[in-house]
Amino acid sequence: MCLVMKKCHQWRYTELLPIKDENELIYYLNISIEQNLSRNDLRYKIKTKEYECLDEKTKNKLISVQESKVVDFVKDPVLIKNSNNYTEISEKILRKLIL
Repeated sequence: MCLVMKKCHQWRYTELLPIKDENELIYYLNISIEQNLSRNDLRYKIKTKEYECLDEKTKNKLISVQESKVVDFVKDPVLIKNSNNYTEISEKILRKLIL
């Protein structure tokens, strides 16, 4: 694996050095770049073991570079039925739908 080290992103690599699993390393590197994570945000994700909390199906999708859905990353998504067929949902309408 070849990494081009830029001075402004050097801290990412130092945070990722202790990670031994190559897939986990690639996961954290990709999300840090895609989400433009700060050092503290990346540390938090590593500390809470975000990668290890993913189920095997999602990990396999990430390894094989398949298109992932939000449902893959959210363990138990909450579905809110829009019984009144609102087209735009504000916080007030969302509260009404939940309660």
